[in-house]
Formats: sequence, structure tokens, C-alpha cells
Amino acid sequence: MKNKTTINLFRNHAFTCAALGVCAMQQAGAEYHVSVSGNDANAGSVASPFKTISKAADLAQPGEVITVHEGVYRERINPPRGGTSDEKRIVYQAAPGEQVVIKGSERITDWKQVDETTWTVTLPNSFFGGYNPYGDLVRGDWYEARRPYHTGAVYLNGHWLKEAARKDQVVKAASGDASGDARPELMNLKQLAGGGKNSETLPASKYQTASEKIPSMDLPDGQNCVGRVKDGVALTYDIDFGEEARNMTLFAASPIEGGLVEIRKDNADGELLGTFDVYFTAGWTSFQPFQANLSLPLSGKQTIALVFKERPAPAWVDANEAKWFAEVGAETTTIWAQFKDVDPNKELVEINVRQSVFYPGNPGMNYLTVRGFTLEQAATPWAPPTAEQIGLLGTHWSKGWLIENNTVRYSTCAGVTLGKGRDSYDSKGDYHSTIRVSTENGWNRETVGSHVVRNNHIHDCGQAGICGSLGCSFSTIVGNEIHDIKKHHEYFGCEAAGIKLHGFVDGLIKDNHIYRCEHWGGLWLDWMAQGVRVTGNLMHDNSQDMMFEVNHGPFLVDHNLLLSRTGVTKVSSSGAYAHNLWFGNIQLWPTEQRQTPFMESHSTEIVNAEALINQSDDRYYNNIFVGAKGTSALDEHGFSLTGTGNVFLAGAVPSKHEQNAVAAKEFDPQIELTKEPDGWWLKMKVDPAWDSVRRNLVTTDLLGVAAVTGAPYEQGDGKPYLLDTDYFGNKWPENHPSPGVIPLTGVEEIRVKVWPKSKE
Repeated sequence: MKNKTTINLFRNHAFTCAALGVCAMQQAGAEYHVSVSGNDANAGSVASPFKTISKAADLAQPGEVITVHEGVYRERINPPRGGTSDEKRIVYQAAPGEQVVIKGSERITDWKQVDETTWTVTLPNSFFGGYNPYGDLVRGDWYEARRPYHTGAVYLNGHWLKEAARKDQVVKAASGDASGDARPELMNLKQLAGGGKNSETLPASKYQTASEKIPSMDLPDGQNCVGRVKDGVALTYDIDFGEEARNMTLFAASPIEGGLVEIRKDNADGELLGTFDVYFTAGWTSFQPFQANLSLPLSGKQTIALVFKERPAPAWVDANEAKWFAEVGAETTTIWAQFKDVDPNKELVEINVRQSVFYPGNPGMNYLTVRGFTLEQAATPWAPPTAEQIGLLGTHWSKGWLIENNTVRYSTCAGVTLGKGRDSYDSKGDYHSTIRVSTENGWNRETVGSHVVRNNHIHDCGQAGICGSLGCSFSTIVGNEIHDIKKHHEYFGCEAAGIKLHGFVDGLIKDNHIYRCEHWGGLWLDWMAQGVRVTGNLMHDNSQDMMFEVNHGPFLVDHNLLLSRTGVTKVSSSGAYAHNLWFGNIQLWPTEQRQTPFMESHSTEIVNAEALINQSDDRYYNNIFVGAKGTSALDEHGFSLTGTGNVFLAGAVPSKHEQNAVAAKEFDPQIELTKEPDGWWLKMKVDPAWDSVRRNLVTTDLLGVAAVTGAPYEQGDGKPYLLDTDYFGNKWPENHPSPGVIPLTGVEEIRVKVWPKSKE
């Protein structure tokens, strides 16, 4: 009979003041009360409460508390001041045991029916104040989209509808209504530039189907435009490519949805040579057909046809999903929305009107506590690392916030931001200059960062659950549940992940549950992750679990459950990976040549602003790799590593540099992660043979120093590492660690509750 062990765990999110750097003691001061039945002319007492949180915020001083009572509040809180220390914070809190919801939306109740599923409402632009999210495109550095999206949204009973690209996707065409054109314009097309040494702009020799020669974009002087190209249009060209076919370039821009371009030989019905995509862009973009995997070389005299096709809907798009569309005029904004089988005037229908929910307009609002709220439905902008990062809830270049026990959801872009403030170099796309300007504006431990984000539930955000640039340094992110981030792929480009941080110096990411995060996945540490520890996290069903990009380390990744199909994309120096259960691949960018900064240990003082990474300086101790390539992925690119005590299962292969590895290619641990009424449970088969290798505790001395920075692997406060506890914080028996996240000695199967988590 097989020996089995079952460990039952319960959630306990009590963390000490010392561990999190936030003092539990608050000096007694005034307490203001807020109620939906109150009045801002009241005294703000429990018997005579204010009506708005903003009124209490105007009055609250360091050491004072704002307690908000049950109800829905529709306002943006812009704290006019912060606290002065951990002991003299300004606390914003929901009354214990009461449900307090703060929304960036307003309810709309005067919808008019258009057809059996579509309703419309027209609002004066003054309804939105100085900011109309239905005329505000999502845009910014490293943002890409296949079609336009706005920061506005429409919600039915709390959940958002999807924005349509065109009015005819929401409203059935009325007679003579151009919006019902079944063949929408795909893109604007400038003339094709031909190949050869004397490349010239060429006219199309024949239109297979007529296109409207109506330019809809301003063009540079001397450049011609074919016009708006529709689905099914084919343009035929007679070209002498000579020997330089790769000079042939198509210039296109898409004002709506973009499309596919087929390259065919001779005519529109000829042999398909290749295809390429044209996405939505803000201006003209060149596309070179040689990049389209052509099946035939284009050289000499050729006749080709470019055939324009509407892009098929991705597999994840539900054609029956309810949508909305808006038009902003000089005086009014009209919204059309599909409400299938419901009357929106009898349901809860809301629209975004505010850019954020809790966000200071000025930086330096330090030592604030935000506790126990549900914050939702904000028209947040794209939050790249080079711009002011406005979140639904954000710190705006401040220090020492405590954000705990909140629900943050339905942010167009970012949920919680710990990021950069507004400065003279905003949105220039040059992160080296951003770092320089931010350093001048106080990027240091004394001025910004040191936030604690704990025990929050963050979900349904279009870009990131938590993001930060530089202002996130020295922070702790612990005990949060983050999921359904960028789940429906609306936005493309970088900066999209469950957690996305730049300049995360001496940070801790611990005991979080991150799942169903798409595009770049669960956690992405980008530039200057130095002195960071990522420990005890449960990650699954992400496009990938972790990504480390152009960091010089040292950073430590330990005791994580990495259960997505792609485990880690690693393009950094000096990562130490210990005691992880690693289900997916290690992916690498082997030729990365970007030069990025590194700092003095436990500091933002830059030592070298332009250092190359060293991908041969990683450490792997006591991990379990299941399937995929294991550490042999590094061998394929000639990288070295230090590795010992690792276990390789179900086809995973150790690097040639590994020592004391257990390689059991045929053993399938049959890992199962299931959601049950009391939480998430992990089941896994174990082979006692894994225990044949004597494994050491991982310590600062064992890990050594990082090759590029020369810094030791140690905690953010300078204390040494001693990894003598498992995933749950229990001591390894007799200091004899098992591979992976929990003790495996003497068992052949485990079944453990991995979220919510705590010690036995």
C-alpha cells in the first residue's frame, strides 16, 4: 500500500511590523466618519457623518483616520496631504465588517431602444467634466493594438462589455447608413516602393476591385496615397525587383482595424507567396514583404498582387459577446450598447467617467493607508515606465503607503500603480533619460517607495494588476490574489502582466496567487531588479509565469509553484532559483545586447548606467523541473550555470554543468491543481529515489556574489539568506531540504492545500 500524506492548511495573513516595515501602532488622533446618508455640512462624527470621502480627506491631518461606512460612493479621492511617518499616517478605511464600494463610474438610466438588442444614450459632454474617456484613446510608449481602444467602458451588472471597433458591429445598419457597410475600410495605403538600386514609388498597374481614392490621413509632402482599401481589394504591380527584392516596401496605416495582406503571384487568384499583418497605428508604418516568409524569391521582373483581407477573429473572440460603441461630437457623446434579453433601465448599467478612483494629483503624499474598500471601474490610461503611471489606485511618486485588504477591479489599464511621477521627460520612450530625470526628482529610499501591498484581490484589469516604475523600490507585495489580467488580449505591447515592475530595488514579492494573466504573464521584473526576492508564490494558467528582463541582479526566486506551460523567460544576470516546482520551459533571448544600469547594494546610487548582462551567472538549487527542457535550455546557447540537487522529470533534461542531479525522464509526477470549496489543492506523485542526494540549505555564503554587480545575495536590510523553511514557512526537517517546495521524504504522493496558505 502506497504511503500518502495529506497536509491541511488554513489562511493566516498576519504579518509582523518588522517583516513588512509598517508599524501597527497609530498615534491617536481625530476620526472622521463618512456615510451615504451623511452631509458634508455635518461635523464628520459617527453621529453626524460627512457624505463624501473627499470632504474628510480635505480635513484629515497626519495621525488621523477616515472611516467610511457601508454604501456606494462615486467620486475620485485626491488626497491633499499625507502622513509624516509610519506612526503618524492618514488612514482611509472601510468600517469593519461593512461593504464600501468606491467607483469611477456613473449609473445611466435613460437608455432608448434601437433594435431588439441595442440601446443608445446621448449625454452632454459637460457630463464628463474636463475628461471624456470615450474620446480618449489608449496609447503610449510600448503600446500596440490591432485596432483602436478607448479608456471608456460600459458595465452591465458590474461586468464590462467589450468595445466594438465599428458602429455596425453594435447597430444594425439603417437604410443609407454608411456605418452598415459590410466591407469596412481596412487601411490607408501609400504607393508601393519597388526594388532595385533605383527604387521608386510605383503606381498600381491594375485594380482588381475598385478602391476609393479618398485619403483620410494627412500625408507628408510629395507622397501619394492610393486611398482607403477595403476588404477584397487587390492591387496589381509590375515590378523589376533586380537583385534587391528586400527593398520592396508597403506603406500602410490603419485607422480602424487593420487587416491581412496576401502577396500573390501574377494576379489576385495567383499562387499565394506570403502574408503579413497590418495593425492599427497612429501613423504610417512600413511593412517589408520579404519578412512575410515568401515561398518564392522575388527577383527580376515580376507581377504581383496585394490582396487585402479583413483579419479573421481570433479564437478567443466570442462573436455573440455584447459590445458597445461611442461617438464624441462637439457638444454631445452618444453611446450604443448591446443588452441582450435585458432592459438596461431596469438593470445596473454604468459608464466610466473618472480616470482614477484613489490617486493623488500631486506627488509626495506619503504614509497613507488604504484599507478594506472595493475600488472599481476607472478609465485609466496606459501606464508605461516612461510616463506618470495613473492607476485605479495609485501612489504617484510617494513613500510608505499601506494598501491592504482591498478589492481592485475593472481598470481599463492598471489596477494598482506604485510608479513614476509626472516630469519633463514623460512619454519620450527613452528609459535611460527617464532614470536620469527621476533620480533628479528623488529616486532614493528617503523619498519614494517602501510601500506595502498586501492581501488585496486584484482582477479584470486591461494592462496590469500592479505596475510600477522606480517608485516601487524597497516595496513589499504579499498575500495578494491577482487574476484575469489582459485576459481577452484587447491590448498589445509591453507593460502587460499580473505584476510589472521597473527599478524594483530591494523588493519582496511573497505568497501571492497569480493566474489567468495573458500576453507577458504573471510577473515581469524589467530593468534593475537588484536585491529582490520572489518567494512562495502560486502561479498557474498564465501565458508564462515569470519574466526577468535585462537585470544585473542579484535576485532570488525560491519556493514558487510555477505551473503554467511556460515557466520563466530569463534574459538577465545572476538569478538564483531555489526550491521551485517548475512545470514549464526556460526561455532565453540569447543575443541580448541592451546596456542597463546597476546600483550600489541596497541603494539607487548608479554605479554603471550601461552594463551588459551576463547570462552565464545563474544558480539553480534543489528545484524540480517537469517536462520541457529543464536547464539544458541554457546549454543550447552556450551559457554556463551553477546547479546542484535539482530533479528532472517527464522529459526534462539537466544542463551539462549540473552536479548531483536526479534525472528521471520517464517519471511522470502527474501534477494536478484543482480548485475546491476551501481553496486550491496540489496533488503530485513522488519517487523516494529523489532523496538519495544530500541537499544543502541555500544560504548567502552558498550563493556567492553577482558577476556584474559584485553584490552578495542578501535580504533588503543586508541580513544574510538562510532558506531553512518550506513553501508554508515550516522548518525543513533536521535541516535536510527536499527538492521543490515542501518535504517529500518517505512519501509517494502528496496532496496539499496551496492557496490560501499558512503554516500547519
